[in-house]
Amino acid sequence: MHDLLIAGGVAESAIEREDQSSNTLENIKFGAQLAKGDEIIIVTDTYHARRALMVARHFGLNATADCPDPTGRHIKHRLREVIAVLGYWVKLRAMPQVKR
Repeated sequence: MHDLLIAGGVAESAIEREDQSSNTLENIKFGAQLAKGDEIIIVTDTYHARRALMVARHFGLNATADCPDPTGRHIKHRLREVIAVLGYWVKLRAMPQVKR
């Protein structure tokens, strides 16, 4: 993703890399610690954006998603996301919401 951002003209200084996570929840949680404020842009796949935004908002972030154009029909990924969004919704309801 880093290389795509650079190729797209994003300045290196505007990119924060988070490399400790193993899932979306950890990625947003650790990424929130890197953020210099509460406004962030999440660069992800279109089918994954809903879950990433849901988690970011849970952690008190004012998040938007920027997604590259889809390169094909990834029905398997979209179906997996439906299940993942429901699972994360249940998981986040059990966690205290963060206010920033």
